[in-house]
Amino acid sequence: MIQKNLVKLLKGSLNKNKDTDDDSWNTQRYGKILCYETLPCSSSPLCIDWREICDGIQRCSNGVAEENCDKLEFNECDDDEFRCENGMCISQEFWLDGDFDCMDRTDEYFVDRGTTCPFQANAMECDENVCSNDLYSCGDGQCVAWETRMAFQRLGKAQKDCFNKRNINYMCELSQHRPTWTNENGLCWPDKNYDDPRYPPWNMIKASNLTIDEICQYLFRCALTKGFEHDCPCNHQNCTLMMVNALLPIMDIKTLHLLIKMTDSVGMTHKHLMVAHTLFIPTYVLREECISNYRIRDGDFNCMDGDDELRQLDKTYCTGNVGRHRFQCFNNEYKCLPLQKLGSGMSDCSNGYDESWFGIGTTLRYQLPCFKRITTDCPRVMEYIHQSSSKNSSNSSLFIGHQQQESTYHMPFRYYCNTFWDSDQYIDEIPSSYKYWICQHSQYQCRTGQCIPVEWVCDGEWDCSDASDEEAFVVIENSSFHNRNLKDLSLQLEKCRKRYSTATFSKICNMSLEFGCYLSGVSNPLDIQLNRPCINLTQIGDGVENCYNAYDEKNTFISNLRGGRMWGFHFRCNNEDMTYQDVCIQGRNCSQMHCLNDQNNNRSCSGKEDFLCLHDNRCRKNVRCNGSPDCLHGEDEYWCPSGILIDITGYRISKKQISLQRDEILSQIFNPSETTLNISRHQLSEFISSRKNYEYSKVHSYQCKRGIAVIHINETRCLCPPAYYGDWCQYFNDRISIIARVEHGTQSKTISDRVFKIKANFLFNHRIIYHHEFYVFPMLERNYFIKHKFYLLYSRSSEMLAHKQKRYFNRSDVIHDHPYSIHFDVFALKGDNNLEEIGSWHYPIYFDYLPAFRLAVVLKVPSWFGNLTLNPYSKTSCNKNSICLPVFNHNNSYYCSCKSGYYGINCSMYEPICETYCSANALCRPDDFNLRTRKSSPYCICPLDHFGLRCNLKYEDCTSNPCLNNGTCFSNYDRSGENPYLCRCSSKFDGYNCENEKVTAHIYLNMTTVLHIRAVVVQFYDYDHRNLMLHILDQQIYTELPSSIISYRFNVDAPSLGILKLYEDLSHPQYFLIYFLDQQQKINITSSPQHCPHAAILRPEGIDPFVPSVFKYHHICRNKNLSFCFYDENYFCICQHDRYRAECFIKNIEHDRCHQCFLGGACLQGDLENPKDFICHCLPCYQGHRCEFSLQAFGFTLDSLLVSYSKKVKIVYVVIVGLLFIIGLFNNFCSFITFKRPTPRKFGVGYYLLTASCLNQIALSCLVFRFIQVTLGFVGVGSCKVISYLLSVMTRSTYWLASWITIDRLLIILFPTSSALKKTLVSYCN
Repeated sequence: MIQKNLVKLLKGSLNKNKDTDDDSWNTQRYGKILCYETLPCSSSPLCIDWREICDGIQRCSNGVAEENCDKLEFNECDDDEFRCENGMCISQEFWLDGDFDCMDRTDEYFVDRGTTCPFQANAMECDENVCSNDLYSCGDGQCVAWETRMAFQRLGKAQKDCFNKRNINYMCELSQHRPTWTNENGLCWPDKNYDDPRYPPWNMIKASNLTIDEICQYLFRCALTKGFEHDCPCNHQNCTLMMVNALLPIMDIKTLHLLIKMTDSVGMTHKHLMVAHTLFIPTYVLREECISNYRIRDGDFNCMDGDDELRQLDKTYCTGNVGRHRFQCFNNEYKCLPLQKLGSGMSDCSNGYDESWFGIGTTLRYQLPCFKRITTDCPRVMEYIHQSSSKNSSNSSLFIGHQQQESTYHMPFRYYCNTFWDSDQYIDEIPSSYKYWICQHSQYQCRTGQCIPVEWVCDGEWDCSDASDEEAFVVIENSSFHNRNLKDLSLQLEKCRKRYSTATFSKICNMSLEFGCYLSGVSNPLDIQLNRPCINLTQIGDGVENCYNAYDEKNTFISNLRGGRMWGFHFRCNNEDMTYQDVCIQGRNCSQMHCLNDQNNNRSCSGKEDFLCLHDNRCRKNVRCNGSPDCLHGEDEYWCPSGILIDITGYRISKKQISLQRDEILSQIFNPSETTLNISRHQLSEFISSRKNYEYSKVHSYQCKRGIAVIHINETRCLCPPAYYGDWCQYFNDRISIIARVEHGTQSKTISDRVFKIKANFLFNHRIIYHHEFYVFPMLERNYFIKHKFYLLYSRSSEMLAHKQKRYFNRSDVIHDHPYSIHFDVFALKGDNNLEEIGSWHYPIYFDYLPAFRLAVVLKVPSWFGNLTLNPYSKTSCNKNSICLPVFNHNNSYYCSCKSGYYGINCSMYEPICETYCSANALCRPDDFNLRTRKSSPYCICPLDHFGLRCNLKYEDCTSNPCLNNGTCFSNYDRSGENPYLCRCSSKFDGYNCENEKVTAHIYLNMTTVLHIRAVVVQFYDYDHRNLMLHILDQQIYTELPSSIISYRFNVDAPSLGILKLYEDLSHPQYFLIYFLDQQQKINITSSPQHCPHAAILRPEGIDPFVPSVFKYHHICRNKNLSFCFYDENYFCICQHDRYRAECFIKNIEHDRCHQCFLGGACLQGDLENPKDFICHCLPCYQGHRCEFSLQAFGFTLDSLLVSYSKKVKIVYVVIVGLLFIIGLFNNFCSFITFKRPTPRKFGVGYYLLTASCLNQIALSCLVFRFIQVTLGFVGVGSCKVISYLLSVMTRSTYWLASWITIDRLLIILFPTSSALKKTLVSYCN
């Protein structure tokens, strides 16, 4: 009970820290900064995170952070392993299995930034999560955009901070979200009027011990925070004189002028902050470095000059081990893309094959989902990657055909009219169809009809193709009915007017009606006196290039780079399209129009950020796109991307990524259920209760980070998880995380049903320093891939720490000596309380210098195990004190395992204490010395159902049979006591004790139908909240309409959607909506299912018939005379309650199709996990469970007599068959006796009749066997075909022989004197 309460306390402690702004700042009020301190690192005040070791960025002045990291960079994995991008290796079986196994999460292609890590108890998933290079690690598993760490930058919009604020620690005054103050420990104090004890009141400042530097910093921080601290003598507006007086003695006039300008500026621009950054941040000299082949053409710039991606190659480096798990585009581009590049939203292959299946349809991650609990398409993703090395995709015609048939238009419904090009032919963004689209209630509708989030309005970036969310917003005289219902839209309008009133060329153009840009189609666009740089706002996005370089068609024109991207900030130079980064490079003659930095003959204005203003032709240094106009007409801020830094490389890519990650809860959808009898929200009430119960301990929950706060007599102690240590769990441990799965498929049958104990020993120079035990239950794990996850910790003793630090700088030692290893010793636990060690797996550790390392292995028992003749070590021998056992993962390798009580070299030493120390039948190991606990007593390996230091305690949890409802109890041997036993429940129950009936949905149907129903299929679905893709959870099939339906599930929540399919014919089922209830734990309702017709028969009025059908779906809902739900080949759609719009889910219509029926019968599948649960609809003249019986003319068989008739009729047929068999048996016996005699066989007819008698008896036997088979239901594919074939052949052979008898008699009549016909042998041969 104590252990369970501790687990609840941990979960409750983390769950309190929900992602609200106030709670996140509690990490600063009460917490500590997480640090890795094993290796000394002197650099910035912020201590390093262990993830910053070997991340390619040198942070420590002594170089310790990147020492020996080349070993990992150039590490190669074995053939049965997958190489993670960080160089570590995991078992091949863990690649694309829907679960993260690499620490950098590169073994899967779905993305998870660990956003829930700060408040969820996912120890290994979060504590071992390594962020990708383009993200910043928060130290607790959460990853945020790198820009958040560069808090001084103002190039783009403010990004979300780390929950624990690590990205702004020690520079809190630069926070873009709220004013904060940096404490002496680096934490950010968020509460106004904070009194920092380091600084006295200003009138006492000169009498204090503060240096001039410290006074300068204090005033500067006061200026940045607008006087946030209690004693600040100034705020943002009046710090100038004080800073002058303080800084004059130590700073030159030029720098002082910059700081004064910066602090007096009302809007502190990114330019000013960048200057401050260069004043206080040291600069580093770039150097050349070596990278492995795995980084060449992988889609990321790993070299500072981008040479690894930009250099023209004459061969591919994506061969051998490098290319085994990489995507290669099916062409000659020599790309070598890792998983994360597939379906990322940015095409790296020119043919777009990395974004969609063979360039067809929507994003690959939605075409082939391979996520947690949704792994059915993972093998297809693997096959697609393996085939990508082929230069000719025609070899994959089967895959292409399948994809064209299933997924060409299977894109999320919400991708239509969302301003992004999501399909290969841009069919989701057809301008002529925009006007028929209806936006969600919370979205802003562009004048074109497109839909965007309200927060994107007036953010400085065009999202609407006609800029009606930015400059053209002001020309909208009357808001649409949809937009009038949006909150604060008038404030957004005012925001736009203010933003664009001072835009480029605002002194020339009327910004209420015009847009400023260099004109297209004129001889000299730069001559703004002759060619007035203004166009009408209504000309934006009209498909005509009115501005130079199609600046007014950023969202409508297509670039020919990388598979046809939106034009954005591309540039066309001599019929060649260039990216924004390449435009202002020296030597580009056609880039003058935008860059205006290379017309100066003396090259004094040639920097990428230098600019020549039009009005005076004078150079301004470092002013281009800096956020503030420096030229008279603001042309230095013309053609400047907005958004965050990543948007410079890809137009609107950050918003694209946001849209892909956006979750939606559909609470307004129509639900046809009449009465909700019982909808349990136990989880919600429990959470609310826990919030109240733990409110008083808020301080303590933040103090202990991911640990548990234990309060005793007003003193707080922290119980730390394995990855942390320290009084407040604020330091990272050095450790190895283990993911191990035992391969049951290769186990010997003699041991497959035993319980195994596996002892994972962590060894240093062959001495155990840490260990972990876990148990394997083949009976429980046979059908499930269970991964055992745990930690093995390095010792933190002074000797071991000294050894680690010394070894770290001894490269020769690191390369040649590997003192650490992990042994998985496996013991078979027998029912007679004996245990037997049967072998081990040995793994050396090559990267012990890393703070954290991952060992992810599949422990396989070789096929020869248990067979003495095949045993490779059978001829080897150990001395009498030991047993010779195999090392399973090393061929022909063995070790001598000491018997109980023996230890030392060759097991030559004996410990007498072992005779009495451990309980009977336990193994005593004197040399299992634990360096972490300084335990010097022997270690006891306990037999089945025993535990404890000396194995004297017994697991008796299963004695009382706690598993209810016929569940089977297994002792779990969990030392924590959280789960002392496991219950294997029957199919209809679950829960820890099998106490819960797995009824998550119980529906009573209030429905009558006049249809002639041949089959009923009931389907239960959940949906992906990001793309509205339906995932089937349960499927049931009936031959008639049931009155109630029960669905059993393992998951917590009930299925969100229930669909009924009635089959009157084989090809066109009738769809009915049973219910739609989202996020319910259990459902118990009465429903009157709503009929859902095919969308093709629903024709909303007033819509052009040539408009693609999907654009009409909202108007089907708006027509009150039409149904509330409908479907097509791709979607199942449900209207909102108010019929405002439709929500359509991606649906696979083939879920209930199968291929179990013969002779052209149509197969309908029931339970997807039970291949025998199906119904066959047979063609005319065929019957049987699988349509295996023919009723065709001249095929009237016993099958047709016994199938699908009443019991009385079958009895009559049985009697007839019985009489036929008795009469036939007597007749065949008499015939055989007659023609067996020599006299009747003097003529050929005798042989014919003897053979016919034998064939008749065989046919009669087949008839009887067939009768038994059909009557008792033993219908198998093999027996069905064989017996039917023999029965047919025997009867037809008899007919054939009868024909020859007739021919023989006819010939004798015609040629009575022929001697040849009278010869028996000749007659027989005829």
